[in-house]
Amino acid sequence: MKKLYLDNKGFATAELLFVTLIILVIMAGMLSLISGEMDKTQTGNLGQVRAEGEIIAEAINTAYLNGNGYTINLDLPKYDKNDSIQFTAVTTSKGTTNFLTINYGTQSFDIQLIPKKVESYTMDSEQKYHIKNDNGTITFETY
Repeated sequence: MKKLYLDNKGFATAELLFVTLIILVIMAGMLSLISGEMDKTQTGNLGQVRAEGEIIAEAINTAYLNGNGYTINLDLPKYDKNDSIQFTAVTTSKGTTNFLTINYGTQSFDIQLIPKKVESYTMDSEQKYHIKNDNGTITFETY
């Protein structure tokens, strides 16, 4: 086994710097891979939340289109507390148009609704709701 001796020309220091550089390059590569996987997971979760939002919007539109007194029971999925798929859905008005705003972490997106009169309401991702058409106004209640 060769021993590393310090000499007057600084070869030991150059070898140490070279080894340190290699270690840093390997660590940077590993961090890049981990970061990429985290981004893919977040994108997948956002897609799942978007699908849930579309289901809620479809239920609201269906209750409206089927006329007065029509009620839909909507069970939003229950996620494991370790999952990061917790979201809220809020009915909002912007001018004469109503939207379902889905909030997921720091991101949010709007889905346009057909009914002109929608009760302002906030839904959580682990509840059961009655969505009812009450003379053209969409109302919500938990059950």
